[in-house]
Amino acid sequence: MPFRIITPLLLAAVLISPTPAQAQWAPNPWVGDPLAGQYINSSGGGYCSVSPRGSGYQFINENGDPARFVYTGPNQLRMVAGRWDPNIVATVSSDAYGRTVIRFDAPYTPPGYWVKAR
Repeated sequence: MPFRIITPLLLAAVLISPTPAQAQWAPNPWVGDPLAGQYINSSGGGYCSVSPRGSGYQFINENGDPARFVYTGPNQLRMVAGRWDPNIVATVSSDAYGRTVIRFDAPYTPPGYWVKAR
């Protein structure tokens, strides 16, 4: 097949491939998982961790309390299980040094921040 025919066919296959909506927000497994790792709780002190668990992540705070989060939007996770406030929303970004930062928001509480330890 000529190149000019193959290219549109490949593009069409990519555009109409059936993938779950949540998958578009998950990290690319081929370049590593930027969310997983050790963190420092810059709000309250102490070390925390994030590790992949099934389709989501296990977050463990500085007190050893676990919570499970899943992506619900671009750069945003919501708690689905655990002993934390069930209204917590976690937003993932990076700071000026390129470190992953997780901001935790819940109603009626000030935000909390975890910064990835390098």
